[in-house]
Amino acid sequence: MSAAMSLGLVGTMEDTPELSRCLHHADYFVVTRAEQALWSIWFRASTSECCAWLQESVTAMQAGQFAEAERLLDKILIADPTFAEACNQRAILHYLTDRFPSSVMACMRTLALNPKHFGAAAGLGHNRFQLGQYDDAEIAYRRALHLHPRMEGVRQQLRRVREARAALPTSITSGCAVDVTLPFPPPQCPSRPR
Repeated sequence: MSAAMSLGLVGTMEDTPELSRCLHHADYFVVTRAEQALWSIWFRASTSECCAWLQESVTAMQAGQFAEAERLLDKILIADPTFAEACNQRAILHYLTDRFPSSVMACMRTLALNPKHFGAAAGLGHNRFQLGQYDDAEIAYRRALHLHPRMEGVRQQLRRVREARAALPTSITSGCAVDVTLPFPPPQCPSRPR
């Protein structure tokens, strides 16, 4: 547990595979420390200038200053387009401002840059749910739980997805079925002839 705390302070992206494995530990406190360390590393995974701008953008978002947050995120991603946490924060900003399709794209970009980003996987599920894409939401939530099994909020959202899908008329739910146990990304449904 003290190793996770130390890595949270001085660790780098190279340390994240080991910390990600700790998210599956039986001890709740080990999991909590590993999660905190991962977030800390993810927020520091760029230049000091970009990291400072990221903190400012989060503060602006929390204050409801969405235009300022977006301006800062744009500035960061121009300076460092590979800064995964800046992409994730953009996804959060777009979700908060009801821009779900662009938030989906930002979540997918985050996951392309950092495949272990359980927050982006959960965010992808939230967006897909808002868009009524319940099969895709379930896949994203399952991915998040595969990365971080103790995300109880995601388990609750998974139940909401199933309830929402069950409430749909059968004509809407019939068609392409997606096996959510398959590896990611999900297979594409074949298009139907018209």
